[in-house]
Order: sequence, then C-alpha cells, then structure tokens
Amino acid sequence: MFRTKVLTLALMVTFILTLTPITIFANGISVTIDGQRVIFDRQQPTIVDGRTLVPVRGVFEHLGFEVDWAGDTRTVSLARPAHQVFITIDQAQFTTIPTVAKRPMCY
Repeated sequence: MFRTKVLTLALMVTFILTLTPITIFANGISVTIDGQRVIFDRQQPTIVDGRTLVPVRGVFEHLGFEVDWAGDTRTVSLARPAHQVFITIDQAQFTTIPTVAKRPMCY
C-alpha cells in the first residue's frame, strides 16, 4: 500500500513537471532585441488570426522606456530621455515627440 502511494505520487510529480514547460511556452514565441531575450512578466506574446501580438510594456521596458497607462483615455505613454510615444487603443496612428535632454550651461 505504501509503495503504491509513493509510486502514484512520483508519477503525479513527473507528470506535472513534464507539463509545466509545455504550458508556459506553448505558443512558442520568443522575442529577442539586440541578442537579448525579452522577458514578459504579465502578458505573453500570442498569435491571433495569424498575427503575432507582442505586449508593448515588455518590449519598451527592455529598451529602457518608462511605461505608464492612462485608463480613462486608454492611452499608453512610453518615455525615455530622448523620446516620448503615446499610443491610444483603437487608433490607427500614434504620436511621437522627440525630446531634447537639457544640458548644463557652461560659463
């Protein structure tokens, strides 16, 4: 009886460990920028109707942008010292604003 329980437990653990990587990486999509793999914390890339959808947050944070979400306007703001980008859901266009870092004046 004890041996049966141990064997059953071992099989269950093996089964769970075998399925975990398949479940996590089932979509088979990986994103690489400059040779470094992008890690997505929340939403994973996916394919919908033959199109690959990649979460903006993961990509832009990897590129050094600060990412903010304004739920009331459904707009994402992406910012770093030299660039600002605004993307609004269901809009065909987005806005980019090049910003210039202020340099200290030399006397």
